[in-house]
Amino acid sequence: MTEYSGQLVMIYMGLRWIPTEVHLEPNAVEVYRLDFSRMEWEILDSAKDAALFFSDRSRFSCAAVGSQIEGSNVYFFKEKFCFYSFNLEDKRLHVSLPYSNLPPSRFYLTCVMPDFRKDDLDGGIKEMKLETRDVLKHVEIKEENVAEIEGNFGKLSSDILSVIARRLILHDYTSFRAVNRTCRLVAPPVQWTSTSWDEFEFYDLLPPWLMFCQKRVCNFIDPLRRTKYSMNIHDVSSKYFRILNSKDGWCVMLHGENSIFFWNSFSKKIIRLPDMLHRCDSVVSCCFSCSPNSSNCVLILVRTGGEGDFDIEFISLDDGEWLTLVVVTNGELVLQDNNTPVFFDGNFYFLGMHGNLGVFKDLEFFEVLDNLHCPCESLYQSHLLECKGELLSVFVGPFAEWVRIFNLDSSKMAWIELEHLGDQTLYLSHFSSFSMTATSPDMANRIYFPRFSGKNIMYYSLDSKKFQSHGTEDVFRGFYNTNEQLQSCWVELKWR
Repeated sequence: MTEYSGQLVMIYMGLRWIPTEVHLEPNAVEVYRLDFSRMEWEILDSAKDAALFFSDRSRFSCAAVGSQIEGSNVYFFKEKFCFYSFNLEDKRLHVSLPYSNLPPSRFYLTCVMPDFRKDDLDGGIKEMKLETRDVLKHVEIKEENVAEIEGNFGKLSSDILSVIARRLILHDYTSFRAVNRTCRLVAPPVQWTSTSWDEFEFYDLLPPWLMFCQKRVCNFIDPLRRTKYSMNIHDVSSKYFRILNSKDGWCVMLHGENSIFFWNSFSKKIIRLPDMLHRCDSVVSCCFSCSPNSSNCVLILVRTGGEGDFDIEFISLDDGEWLTLVVVTNGELVLQDNNTPVFFDGNFYFLGMHGNLGVFKDLEFFEVLDNLHCPCESLYQSHLLECKGELLSVFVGPFAEWVRIFNLDSSKMAWIELEHLGDQTLYLSHFSSFSMTATSPDMANRIYFPRFSGKNIMYYSLDSKKFQSHGTEDVFRGFYNTNEQLQSCWVELKWR
């Protein structure tokens, strides 16, 4: 805990244990302020005028100083002397390259705040005022450009405007309608619950969007256009939402202590489920078999227990009753945090920390396929997914210093390493991982992660064996100097 602007602030960090690397990886950061009037902790989602620092032996806040110490940021050191910063507003975690010139870690790392002179602060304030005037001039130029664009649209015929409208994606379409009266005439209002979207040509060719929640607002990032959209979930009374999984455009959402529902963010449809048997804060992963529009849909939740054991809480939509299977593996299968199961060939498959598989069969019993051997020396991060009717596993080294992909040969019960994905693109995150046929030739044979360099999405190219950012020639050394969108999930753009 520490003090910020006269408030008591508590910093919570979720850490994922990496036993093969003997260190902890940050995978969640939350900051709370104490409301003394109600004696309740509330999430702090902005602190524009200050930054928070913490280490093993010190915690404090200080005033933001331009780009050197940015407001709404939480700064801290972790393993290998990597320096992290977490932004309270956009929920992104940035990791910098290790400081190789520091001594071995037999010492504690401690953050300290030097005494800045008043003259330095005054100079910084004057500089900020000058930047503000420059920004205002830039806004005025933008307004003139908008007027010019509207005039150019007015010169196009209705037939051409109609063709343009049909080739736009959702939010570009709504922006198109706002240009002028002619655009609204050729582009009718969206009827969300109808099949009118069948008339649009490119929705099956669009890559997924990255989704994350901030209180009641769900945010979507279009990684190719580098744009962000926000959407409220109506008809659900809750202060906060948490996304667990997504498939075929449907998301599994948690709210309150034990409430859960399916939500299609594009059709706005909600399918409510009976309250869970236990509190939602113990759920670590989730999977469902098919679209919840089908009564055959089965949803499973995974709750970790002690010494590698876990519970599977599941419900079939046709009977609407929660059941629980207690799984005791005696250490034969150890699950990693946020490694989601996969529904494959009629059963739910689980990837263990040591590369072996477990199967939840026929919703009745759990079996460990213990004859599979670990394909990697290090399991820093792993993902299981289906690709063109086969099971794939993806293993990522420490800070993504390497990436390896394996295909399950069911006849030999062995992981076979792949060097190429053909026309497939993989989308990986802690809450959803899946493959898609590349929506454009340049996206084939790539793996996209929920990480950014600036506004550019990061991907790993199996052609170059390097990390790059989409739309640039920049090459990166793994995850260093990039930002991770925490608690995020890939969502396919589907309306049913």
